[in-house]
Amino acid sequence: MGFLVPAAPWSARIAGVASRAVILLADDGAAISVVGRMEDLDARAFVIADGFREFLEAASVAASGQDKHASVEYDGSTLRIEGMERTSASSCTALVWDPREDLKKAAGRFARPELASAACFIENELRLAHEAGRPFEGIHGDGPFAAAFARLHEAPAFPANLVGFGPGSTPAGDDWLSGYLAGRDLAEGGPAEPALRSAVQAAFSRTTASGRALLTGALAGAPPAYIVELVVAATEITMESGVRVAVRTALGHGATSGEDALAGFLQAMRTSLLSA
Repeated sequence: MGFLVPAAPWSARIAGVASRAVILLADDGAAISVVGRMEDLDARAFVIADGFREFLEAASVAASGQDKHASVEYDGSTLRIEGMERTSASSCTALVWDPREDLKKAAGRFARPELASAACFIENELRLAHEAGRPFEGIHGDGPFAAAFARLHEAPAFPANLVGFGPGSTPAGDDWLSGYLAGRDLAEGGPAEPALRSAVQAAFSRTTASGRALLTGALAGAPPAYIVELVVAATEITMESGVRVAVRTALGHGATSGEDALAGFLQAMRTSLLSA
């Protein structure tokens, strides 16, 4: 589980069920996710390696029932859907995921001359994906969200004004910010842009519970696992192949979430190049 999952015991309402996640609403207003794949892990999520499909189906039944406040309980070792049989997932040891040390080491390996190369590899992989038929959607297309994003980009409050902006259970603007902060932290060797971090924190009321969970991790220096993979790949000797694989993994994350985060990461690379 992610290191920012609240300490047990707690109970959280089932706020939604998607194809790859059960979304819980915690008392602090930020989501906790239960997922079945490591690449979907973040600092406020659990991964159930075995039995996730059954847990997902049970959560869907509970959430669609007459009780509109179906919840999941966690006692420190077991996740259990309240009031239903055979819906628990347990482990003798809860493995805590905290990527900050890996990201710190990656930043220590990173050299500014590599910024342009990393950005180029990401852009090339994105170009190939679109040439292969990936549609331009959301903030990347030519529709209203893209036009609104362009307006926000020109505003003095950019990029803090992206909190809660755009489509998705985690709004596109939040995904963009998670990628941007990860890229800036990498380029600067640690937590960057304190003023932006404060502005993002102050704007949490504008976004969704899932958006707050995502940004909570990003502000703590712990973006989702698929972004961590990209950051680490950008600092390794086999940068090109690693970055290309990480981009493909990112593009499989949500409808546009991965591409939104990649756009933010690329912006961070450009910002760092201009300030070099």
